[in-house]
Order: sequence, then C-alpha cells, then structure tokens
Amino acid sequence: MATAIPIPIVDESTQQVTIVRWAKRVGEPVVEGELLLEVETDKALMEIESIATGVVLAVLADASDEVPVGTTVAVVGEAGEDISQYLAAGPADVD
Repeated sequence: MATAIPIPIVDESTQQVTIVRWAKRVGEPVVEGELLLEVETDKALMEIESIATGVVLAVLADASDEVPVGTTVAVVGEAGEDISQYLAAGPADVD
C-alpha cells in the first residue's frame, strides 16, 4: 500500500518550508528512516527521512518550492502500484 510522505511539523512557529534538494528520485528504492529530502526553515536546514520502505513512486514538489507543513510531497510504495489518487490531488495537506 502506498504511503504519502508529508512535511513533518518542525516546531510550532514553522508554518512553511522550502525544499532544498531531493536525495531520492522517482523509481529509486528507499527504506524507512533513510534521507528522502532536505528542507530549509527560516532557522535551519533539516533532513526529512522516509516514513516508509519501498520505491519512490511520485515527487509532488520541486526543489526551491515553498510548501506548508503537513503537505504531502512524495509517495512511497511498491513498484507499479496505482497512485492515481495522489497524482490527481497533487500536493495536499495531510490531516
């Protein structure tokens, strides 16, 4: 089952981050806890780890994009898995 990867809550004052770079590209394997991307807040550069093991099936935001905390920025799952629901929605806030 595919897993949406959101930008985690960094601290109470951070509402948005800027994506600095992706460590993984679509089609590359990733394991839970492995570096997926780097983001910058107004205070620091942070590494965001994958919360799932599988293949990066989609990247929903580009480097230099500013995105709100909680936004889904990637999808990880099994190769060939149907992720059309994530692609149709694009970047989305996660409840």
